[in-house]
Amino acid sequence: MAPTATAVVRFAAPAAEVRRRTGGALGEPEPIAADACRLRTPADALDWLALRLLICGLELTVEEPPELVDRLREIGSRARRAGSEGSSPDRGA
Repeated sequence: MAPTATAVVRFAAPAAEVRRRTGGALGEPEPIAADACRLRTPADALDWLALRLLICGLELTVEEPPELVDRLREIGSRARRAGSEGSSPDRGA
């Protein structure tokens, strides 16, 4: 699938750590401070990219595109609902 957008993400982590956690699959992070970097990465499916970013386990801020921010919010809402106390089946049955 050809990229349809370019995502720009700022991480609160050194470039080397972002590179290690992404395996370089999302591109080369650019250092912007000793403890922060920016990653520009092509995006062909924003849901997939959102999950890849979350799996890194690092604090991040999406600078663009705004549609990626929307996807992350949707995923976060779904995760909160899935993790709420009332959503799990009764294990005693």
